[in-house]
Amino acid sequence: LVKVPAGVNTGNRIQLPSQGEVGPGGGPAGDLYVEIIVTPHPLFERVEDDLHCALTIPFSMAILGGEVDIETLDGIEKVKVSPESEPGEIITIPGKGMTRLRSKTRGDIQIHLNITTPKKLSEKERSLIESFAQLREESSNSMRIHHFNEQPENHGNFFQRHFGRNR
Repeated sequence: LVKVPAGVNTGNRIQLPSQGEVGPGGGPAGDLYVEIIVTPHPLFERVEDDLHCALTIPFSMAILGGEVDIETLDGIEKVKVSPESEPGEIITIPGKGMTRLRSKTRGDIQIHLNITTPKKLSEKERSLIESFAQLREESSNSMRIHHFNEQPENHGNFFQRHFGRNR
């Protein structure tokens, strides 16, 4: 029987003293090393002690905000989506990730937001969106192309957002 401590990850080894092969000439048994291989989770991607997943929300929730039930290792957790959310934003659920090895503390769950744009609009939906764009004085003239690493308002640096560092 092998006791696997909470927080182990792929590549960790567990030493089992005197559980290996018998030594030369009938000497004492050596140590047995068990190498851990963690199978991938269907929802979460593990990065150290944090768990990452993606949440796709409709654009109306991205604008207005709302609440979503998220599956965690401990059951369902209600998560607040802030109004005016942007694609790529991360919502953190602290302390719900993996247990840290040789510790009682846990990593976080990091939820990466994706936002869907409605397809196949009805006439009424299209009219409402056009009215919304007119109220905001949005047109193709108000758009601006820029380098992907440039920081338009509220978007932040691409590398900083996605990799935690600048290029």
